[in-house]
Amino acid sequence: MLRLGMAVCGFALLFGGAKNLVAVSPAYTASSIVNSASGVSAVLVPNGLATVYGTNLSSLTQAIAPNDVQDGKLPFTLNGTGVSVLVGGLRAHILYVSPSQVNFLVPSLLTPGPAMVEVVRSGASGGPVRVLLAGAMPGLFLLKPGVAVATHADGTVIADAAPASPGEIVVLYATGLGETIPKVEYGRVAPAAAWVVKRDDFHVVLDGRTVIDGIFYAGVTPGFGGLYQVNLKLPDWAGPNPEVRIYCGDASSPAGVRLPVATGPAVPASSQ
Repeated sequence: MLRLGMAVCGFALLFGGAKNLVAVSPAYTASSIVNSASGVSAVLVPNGLATVYGTNLSSLTQAIAPNDVQDGKLPFTLNGTGVSVLVGGLRAHILYVSPSQVNFLVPSLLTPGPAMVEVVRSGASGGPVRVLLAGAMPGLFLLKPGVAVATHADGTVIADAAPASPGEIVVLYATGLGETIPKVEYGRVAPAAAWVVKRDDFHVVLDGRTVIDGIFYAGVTPGFGGLYQVNLKLPDWAGPNPEVRIYCGDASSPAGVRLPVATGPAVPASSQ
């Protein structure tokens, strides 16, 4: 349903008339390592999707393919790219590489606290940089700037031309919602639904107002790695195109993201 784009690989460069190949080191900073959905920098979440932006990250552009996933296990590197990522000393699973971007899954075995992230391209390291691992730091994926990725119950995308309605069940897509029950296995796609571990601390806010009794599910999306979903019944009081934020305790997705919602009866085309 959703295709989450992903990032970068490495090789070697021949300088002038020299006969030896010299590996090109990737370049990046802590501030260029972000939550893949929200773009918030330097704060990552175990089992969350993250992105490194930089230069010389890869000589190829390549996304994960179905045959890269073996027995539900995601790859540590994409074939032929030579790009790998270490987070807290553990190998992360790679989903996409390009010369300026690498998307990866933060190892679910890690725990909150400081950690070092390092990108290696064909043996050449960009060096470790320090980030913070948080228990949760939600980010909603965006259909376009300022508009959340969401679907109707039938799986069709909610958009300005196909908005949701108050009282409808919708599905929001996110990452960074943290640990689940049961816990997601390191580097594997989610085999089945698994709720966020602190269900009572999870809530959705529309235009500053908390949705009560409308959350049917908040957890991993089966068949994906690092992707979460929120199955939500829009309250009858939902206004047009409300700002939507999701909260895991005090940690929330960024402000300024709206959900296309139409209120009132549809206007017949003949009267427009």
